[in-house]
Parts: sequence; structure tokens; C-alpha cells
Amino acid sequence: IGARTANLFFASGDTRTPTVIAFLGFWLSTGLKYLFSQKWAIQGIALATSIHYFLNVVAMFWLLQRKGALFDFRKLAADGLRIAASAIVAAGLFYAVQTAALFSKNVTAAIAVVLAGAGYVLTASMLKLSVVGLLLQRITAKLGRQPSVS
Repeated sequence: IGARTANLFFASGDTRTPTVIAFLGFWLSTGLKYLFSQKWAIQGIALATSIHYFLNVVAMFWLLQRKGALFDFRKLAADGLRIAASAIVAAGLFYAVQTAALFSKNVTAAIAVVLAGAGYVLTASMLKLSVVGLLLQRITAKLGRQPSVS
């Protein structure tokens, strides 16, 4: 989303704004990664990265709105909540499989990743997240099947 938002600035001839946001975001992200990794190890780095990308997108949308771009913030917020709910389900599945540790470390990690991904896609589909519907249509088209999603 951040790269697509930056492209809106580039298309309008503004290369400075996304560059400044990326520069500031890089340093914020570096600091957060260091601080969070001290307390939560790799999970802290993942959290810091997520915070960085979220703030990056919020800043770019806010600046685009100030420049006169029109967005339906209700739809954006609704999609954001759907994405967050799907991510929480995926994280919960991943955590549950990792803590169960029924198999070797590598097998457990592989199972956790597959289940988390499937949980994300299923939750997003049930919540009618439009991006997932489009993704499923493209995948089924690549596989040469007719999509059953309406």
C-alpha cells in the first residue's frame, strides 16, 4: 500500500514528499527495531516493522488528503479493520501451533506458516475483504480454473 501511495505522489511530480517520509520512517523504524528487539527479540522487530509501515501509509494518506486527493475514509477504515481481524486470526493460529510444538522445529514452523496463511485468507474472505477476492480470482485464473467467488 505504501509503494502504491508513493506512486500517487510521483505521478503528480512530487518526489520530495515520499522521499522525506521514507527517510524519516527509516530512522524511526531503526530506533523502534532496536528498542523492541531488546524486549521481544524477533517479535519486537516484526512489531516495529508493522508500526513503521502503518505510520508511513497514514502519513502519506494524510498528506494526499491535504493536497486535495479524495478518499473514502470509511471504506479505508472498514478494510483496515478487516485486515486487522484477519491478521489477528493468523497470528493466533501461528502462535498456537508454535507453542504446541508437536513436531520438530522446522516442521512446526512450516505448519504454523501454512495454517496462519490459510487462516488469514479464510477470515478475510468471510469478512468480504475485496482484495482477497481479487487475489483468489487471479490465482484461479492462473491455474486455468473458473473462479467460484461471485
